[in-house]
Amino acid sequence: MAVHSRASPIENNSTKQSGNSPPPQSEAKVADSAAAADARLVVVVVIWFASSIVFNITAAKLLKLMPDAEDMTVIELFVTVLVAALSLSFRGMRLLPAGGLRDWPAASGLGALHLLNCRSFVYSLQFIPTALAQTIRATNPVWVVGISTLLGQRFGGSVLMSLLPLVGGFALAVGAEPGSLANPQGLAAAICSVNAQVCVNLLGQRRLSEKARGDEKESVAPPHPFELQFMSCLFALFLLLPVWFCTGGADRFLAHWQSSDAGTQQSILLMSALDGFLYFTEQTASFSALQSFQPLTFAVIDTLRRLSIVMVAGFWVQGTVLTANKAIGILLVVGGGLCFAYARDKEERSRAAKKAH
Repeated sequence: MAVHSRASPIENNSTKQSGNSPPPQSEAKVADSAAAADARLVVVVVIWFASSIVFNITAAKLLKLMPDAEDMTVIELFVTVLVAALSLSFRGMRLLPAGGLRDWPAASGLGALHLLNCRSFVYSLQFIPTALAQTIRATNPVWVVGISTLLGQRFGGSVLMSLLPLVGGFALAVGAEPGSLANPQGLAAAICSVNAQVCVNLLGQRRLSEKARGDEKESVAPPHPFELQFMSCLFALFLLLPVWFCTGGADRFLAHWQSSDAGTQQSILLMSALDGFLYFTEQTASFSALQSFQPLTFAVIDTLRRLSIVMVAGFWVQGTVLTANKAIGILLVVGGGLCFAYARDKEERSRAAKKAH
């Protein structure tokens, strides 16, 4: 703890006259404020890592309690929306698009992609282990480059070369998992999920970077990251519920609930509440970290987070066997992700420098 020393009257007078250096009390306050900010960042990262790991463990357990993967997605989104609505209302944030009906098509598109991401990932867990599903999600940079290239963005040779370890690690991890090639629907669903997530991120970044719209009297500010996350979950739930009801999902879940014993019902309630709460916590912690760190630092932390999910939720908790080929594949994916983050950061800095000149 910093010790605050009291300055003499002469020192105070000379300080006022010179006006060059701030008093010691101000320097101590700045140091304390910086230490408090660093401590908050540590807490955010710990919460982000912990919620991500426990969420993946909880999701795998909840899936085993459900009669169908679609039922789990409905419950997960419902609880997440409920928790998020309470949190945003307490913070005084918006629960619906500020632009009214004109913003609903964009919000619906974001919700549809969010739903595709959730449904595909949960569906993949029925055929492949969590460790492989999360390893595939860690190949995110490959799909970012692919989709961004289709949208007209161009990348330098160093960025493209950094993708080679990711592709090699992906192929090695898939080939090393027994039965993965025999369940192509699981692999396809995991790949579909990561691509949907990339699209959600790209659209989300575009919405967050928008300037305020309208005139001075009716200016519509862009959404806060928490608001955007809530809206994507809300519209995903809006899109899924009619399909779920029309295909007998409600009747299926009710029959499963009634046929379950008291212990199973309690487990469903507990896991459902925990799953939705952890999902919301993970997303809000992710946005907080994104706003607090430089892009390169965030990418490195996010890559390490994915590695921790694979190792803890995939291999340790679920008991998936870690072979040499799997380990090499995971390390290649993680290393490739770090190389991609560095190469892209360097490329963006170079472009910014050229524009400045």
